[in-house]
Amino acid sequence: MGNVTTVPAPVQSKQIGLSKKQILGYAGAAILIVGVFMPVVSIPIYGSITYYNNGTGDGLIIIILAAISAAITFYKKYPGLLLTAGASLLIIAYDFLNLQSKISDLTNQLQGNIFGNAIAQAVQMQWGWAVLVIGALLLVAAVLIKED
Repeated sequence: MGNVTTVPAPVQSKQIGLSKKQILGYAGAAILIVGVFMPVVSIPIYGSITYYNNGTGDGLIIIILAAISAAITFYKKYPGLLLTAGASLLIIAYDFLNLQSKISDLTNQLQGNIFGNAIAQAVQMQWGWAVLVIGALLLVAAVLIKED
């Protein structure tokens, strides 16, 4: 008969992408790092203070824990994220409660002083705390979620 031409079957390409665990791990680490630079408290006249606080706050420890979390995610050793997320949450909770206590003490000390009381009442916690907690919780979610 004649020449028969064959057409090769389409090659199926392997999709290169991140798993849900990786997405959550990297997102949690990134949000933790971003959260360190968000305002956590505002003080009248002084302005907003970040968790990093020019390298003098515990923000530097959180950045290191976030970097370790990203490495753990890269090597897919997800149970290790429980350690970094747990440490981050403990540090954040300790600092939050400590700061709340200091604000309360300041308010009590300045009670009766009209200007001092107004300033103490104007010191406020800011939204950076929520960002930090969300970042740490995403790391926990990366451990708990089922693999793709």
